[in-house]
Formats: sequence, C-alpha cells, structure tokens
Amino acid sequence: MVGTEAFADGKDPAKGKLTTGCEIFVSTPHKLIIVQQRSPIINGKARFFQAELRQWIKEKRFKLVVLMSSSFAHKRLDSQINDPLCRFLATSAVDPSLIDELKSELKWSLWERKDVFGEDNPTDDRFVIPGGGIASLFYRECSTDGIPLLVLIAFCSEGDNIPDAVELASFLNSWLKVVPDVRSNSIASKTHQSQWLFPSSWRLLFGSGPPSTLF
Repeated sequence: MVGTEAFADGKDPAKGKLTTGCEIFVSTPHKLIIVQQRSPIINGKARFFQAELRQWIKEKRFKLVVLMSSSFAHKRLDSQINDPLCRFLATSAVDPSLIDELKSELKWSLWERKDVFGEDNPTDDRFVIPGGGIASLFYRECSTDGIPLLVLIAFCSEGDNIPDAVELASFLNSWLKVVPDVRSNSIASKTHQSQWLFPSSWRLLFGSGPPSTLF
C-alpha cells in the first residue's frame, strides 16, 4: 500500500512524498533503527516476512531488537486488570542484567504464559499473544535463532487507539530516553500527549468533520 506523507503538514517540504506500508527510519546519534509497519501483512505471507526480517537482523548484527505489539484487552487475566497496561517478553539471548533492571528499576512486568485460547497456563511452554499479529511467532523464532529480542505488549480495545499508542511509546521511552521530558504518569492526558509529535494523518483518523454547509 502507498499513500501520502504521514508526517508532513502544509509547511513541511516533505509534503507530497509517498509513504509505504513499511518504512525504515534511522537515527545515527541514538544508534537507533526503527522499522514501522503501517499495514497488515499479506495473508499467508507472515512466516516469509518474519523470516526475511530475522535474516536482515542477523546480517546487520543488531545488538538488541525491540518489537512493539499489542494484545486484546478483553483477553486480560484477572491478575492483569489492575496492573499497568503494558508487559514485556525477552528471549534468552537478552542480557539478564537488563531484564533485572527493567523489572526492579522501571517496575516492568513479564508477560504471563497463556494457552492458545488466551487463558492463564503457567505450564504451557509457549507465549501466546492474542491479537498480537506475528509477535508470538517472531518471538519463538528469535528465541531459536539466539536473537536478543524484547517484545513490548500493550493491551488495546477496539476504537480510538491513540492513547494506547502514546502509552506504549512512553513505556519504551521510560527505558531508552530517546524523547526528553516525557513523563511516566497521566499517559492518556492531553498534557502528556503534547510531549509527543503526532502524525498529521491522525487528525482525520475517523474521517473529516461534517460540512459547514449543513448548518
């Protein structure tokens, strides 16, 4: 899929450039590469896509990979209802000291083991992520390949997911500190959201307003 520039506005010289369904952004000062997937994977091509992605990661010898994903909020366990809306998973190749830091200093919680129906199952050796797209498959394959991978998961419901996106981004930023002065509380508030730059395309996320000629 191809569309107009997602981040451009009337004063942006990038206006008019094309945006694709999957793009790569590079920040040399932060030693950071971001792969943004904007559209669903073609039906039946998920295994091929994640295999190609893993091959690229291994060829470029990434020090650490972070996958940001989501899961159905209605599939939360009882123990997750009052907890923060984000969880994380880590492959065995991730430095144990990093995992300890995330759990002790940032108070992050590990994703609980679930069965294929999304129910609590501590004895199941799989990490099922209901509604998480290729996240479960990608995690399992990266574990097998010895790729250091963190999966960040936010619980989401149908509807306006802008607050969920802000929460997940803030969750990651509380660790990486890529964006300065983003507070860790009141994530859904307008004050907190103002710390982030939103794509101009989000202004009409649910379509344009009613024509003024109607009134």
